[in-house]
Amino acid sequence: MSSNQTVLEALAQEGIRITEEELLQVMERGPCESTSRNGAVTYPHGLRERGPIPNRGITTPEKVESEGYVTPGELTPSDLIFLSLMPSFRKEVYGGFRVQLSSPPSCETIIEATLATALLANEESGAIRLEVVPTYKFFGLWSVTTLVAARTGNVAKWPAGSLEANIYRVIPRPPAAELSETIYRWLGEDSCKPWELAVESVKNKMVARGLIQKAVERVQRKFLIFTWVSTKTHYLLPERTQAVIERQPMESVERKLQTCQLMRPRLWNRLVNEIGKGVRRRTLAEGG
Repeated sequence: MSSNQTVLEALAQEGIRITEEELLQVMERGPCESTSRNGAVTYPHGLRERGPIPNRGITTPEKVESEGYVTPGELTPSDLIFLSLMPSFRKEVYGGFRVQLSSPPSCETIIEATLATALLANEESGAIRLEVVPTYKFFGLWSVTTLVAARTGNVAKWPAGSLEANIYRVIPRPPAAELSETIYRWLGEDSCKPWELAVESVKNKMVARGLIQKAVERVQRKFLIFTWVSTKTHYLLPERTQAVIERQPMESVERKLQTCQLMRPRLWNRLVNEIGKGVRRRTLAEGG
């Protein structure tokens, strides 16, 4: 009998029934040993604490919230980048950009990096195509280059509600459309502060997926004879999400972004410019 089968039988006695394939999915820190030196059964990293392994095809927010765990597949590349750049989470998230920031990154910086990561992850999966192409203006008298995005026909299995899944949904089928138009459609509404709106949108989606928690603090204030209550919103990183981050380090995500910047500078510059152009189009005019 193989060591994996021994572990499966021991897990079954504990009330944990999984397949050998599911067992292999959580053996992320080296091979599994069936017994320790004193004869006690050992388990793959984190398996006893997590309980039964969920169906990897089910990644709905309801399941994550109700069963109270997060699996590695539910943290996408853009999730890791977003959490590493948010000031409230940077202490908890392993890694972060190698450039040490002297001050908290702006909403613009956070969204540019997060959206770029989601788009490049979709491109790497083969689900979309990103291409710098010439666009002719004024009856073809001259041309300018722009970045376009289009679906390829392949479908990447991103977690429901993730930025990768949401941005893929608004990318058109061929013919390709300007990326700024895709970003404009993704944000969905106008705002006096579109970059802040984009950050809140990403955070709210992560709350719905159970990756972060939203806490509203009510504070009673008093001045002379006047009393009023104000609220302040905090976002917290649950322990279960921290545990996944430890098993899913972001060095590989950072490396891919750095590779794009160094090896494909033309595309990278257009990518950042088109993201900014799309978000700024959502700026609500004063009095609008």
